[in-house]
Amino acid sequence: MRHSQADYTDVKSPKEGVVTEKGIQTTYEFGSKLPDHINYRISHSPYPRAKISAEQIHRGLTEQDTPSQIMGAQEYLMFPSRYDAKIMELFNLYGSDFVTHWISGRFNKNDVPSSLEQAKNAANHIVNNLMGADSKTVDLYVGHDIIIMPMMFHWFGAYRKYKWVGYLDGFILQLYPDIMVYLDKEGEHRVPYPYWWGTSS
Repeated sequence: MRHSQADYTDVKSPKEGVVTEKGIQTTYEFGSKLPDHINYRISHSPYPRAKISAEQIHRGLTEQDTPSQIMGAQEYLMFPSRYDAKIMELFNLYGSDFVTHWISGRFNKNDVPSSLEQAKNAANHIVNNLMGADSKTVDLYVGHDIIIMPMMFHWFGAYRKYKWVGYLDGFILQLYPDIMVYLDKEGEHRVPYPYWWGTSS
């Protein structure tokens, strides 16, 4: 899922953005309304707005006595920091079309990691995290629109250019032996695994 409503007013770069007071309250309420018969493990990107959102979801869960654990920052939920300057340059140049150019492979992989490799890396970590988890465990990942969109494209073949991922938006994924089922705002979708799913590369 994407983080809550961002606040960039007193920061030097978008990377340092936090969450508005309204965003904090909304995210807390989101956590407090999640089903209470589940054990939640919450991971987030290294960016402050994702961390704050994860902490508020956790607070909403624990205040209704729902088991919840924050697993901490996960590098695979955002670009490696060494690409920051180039990504900012390209995003300033292309705006929201950055994602279209990125997913279609138009950027040099020395400037920006390929969207497929980014999606593969996230998939491998998420699958590994599920190893040994019981049926009542839900892993919740708080990240960014710019990472969720290529996940949906490379994992499910889903891409809708002008339907951006809103705050606290994203998808729910259930893995079965022969099929993936994901839910988004448009309903339930059943898709086969990509050929590379479950491999190390």
